[in-house]
Amino acid sequence: MSSKKERKIDQLSENFEDLKEWLFEVDGRSNLERKNGKEATVVAAKNGAARSIALLDSNGLFSYVDEDFANLFGYENSEELLGNNWQSLYSSEGIKKFTRNILPELKEQGSWKGKVAGKGKDGSRVYHCLELNETRDGAIVWKAGLCPETNIPKKVETGVEQRVVELRKGVAQLQDSESKGDIYHTTLKVMEKVLRPDAYLLYLEEDCTLMARGDALKNDHASLPNEIYEGLSSLTLSKDDVVRDEDFEEYTGFELSQQDYQSFVSVPVDARGTLQVASSEPGYFTEKDVNLLQILAHHVGERLAREEVEGDLRHQAIHDQLTGLYNRHYLKEVLTKEVERAQRYGHSLSFLMIDINSFKEVNDCYSHTTGDKVLVKIGDLLQDNVREVDTVIRYGGDEFLILLPETGDGSRIVVNRLKDKMETWNQNNDLINFPLSLAIGASNFDPQEEIGVEEKIAEADRKMYEDKRKSEK
Repeated sequence: MSSKKERKIDQLSENFEDLKEWLFEVDGRSNLERKNGKEATVVAAKNGAARSIALLDSNGLFSYVDEDFANLFGYENSEELLGNNWQSLYSSEGIKKFTRNILPELKEQGSWKGKVAGKGKDGSRVYHCLELNETRDGAIVWKAGLCPETNIPKKVETGVEQRVVELRKGVAQLQDSESKGDIYHTTLKVMEKVLRPDAYLLYLEEDCTLMARGDALKNDHASLPNEIYEGLSSLTLSKDDVVRDEDFEEYTGFELSQQDYQSFVSVPVDARGTLQVASSEPGYFTEKDVNLLQILAHHVGERLAREEVEGDLRHQAIHDQLTGLYNRHYLKEVLTKEVERAQRYGHSLSFLMIDINSFKEVNDCYSHTTGDKVLVKIGDLLQDNVREVDTVIRYGGDEFLILLPETGDGSRIVVNRLKDKMETWNQNNDLINFPLSLAIGASNFDPQEEIGVEEKIAEADRKMYEDKRKSEK
């Protein structure tokens, strides 16, 4: 013979008052009391936040759903959920969270409370506060509603069309970017205009190294901790997919409720890195936001790829293929910059023209391959013994030209240093068995004089040949 409680369950109507009466008044006791003596109590709504109720049977199917519960998830009426499995309201990552964390605690404690992200009828994210209580017969009472803090006014929702316009403008600016720095700056600017987050960044990885980062902070929030954006980027790239709040929490054990930022979206930029946005408000970013961020990430990836190709082509155009030093094609460009700087600040510009004495004998006695190796070694010697602001150019054959800004008479010190280093190189080199030396001619360009820079280079060339003749005597 069935019990009074079982008969009452069979008679449940869809009226909420009937359900409430059953929950609290049957047999004069709470039907939420479990066999092990633990009690799970459905509490009144706090802070005026709406609460809705559903009942899961022991098979995990909804046996009762009130209208508010159905509406919370975007369903028109409760009948659409009756008989459905609870998993229909959550993504695969959300189900994992329930399986690994929530349900074990519910089984142990008899109740569970927390914030979760569900899945609406249209596939959108539904952030809500959930309270679960297990009944004595294995059913579960679900009470869900908007969390009090989610009543904070949301961002002013700009029309989708307007945000698309802003995105198109940003993509056009990306195409016109002249450097990686411009690409980074434009990307961050577009993210701010289109999504209006509290914090955002472009994280590029190369051998697990941060290549570029930018933050724009509002409302006096702290900057994103390194472990957050690094963890988000790592997870996003490993999944090659969008990562959001509960995904990050699920995979890393990250306690979202304890952080300044409670909403995250991270999307991959090819395999290069990620675009990330964060907000202090739970459930701040919509599906539209995610779509717009993915579109931006696609264009950023394409622009960075093109920049790499353009950079490689430019590098090849202005660098000597053998030594890696600048070539004569770059000379005109660097001369223009350095002369303008010298004239603006009244500084001198020095030139060293350099030739390798007896280099022809290297090719004759050994081979051109050995000669090439010697050129590379001496090119490195020159580069390693001048300042970073100085420019070393392979002028042609075994000749080199060095530009030394703001050096003046100090160029003599550089000349002596290079010749000393060449003597040390002779003692240690294992390419050839006879010594080499450097013929060096120096000249100084003074912007106050009428003599042009081309004449000064020619002067350094003449002095270099004079030094060469001295070494041959």
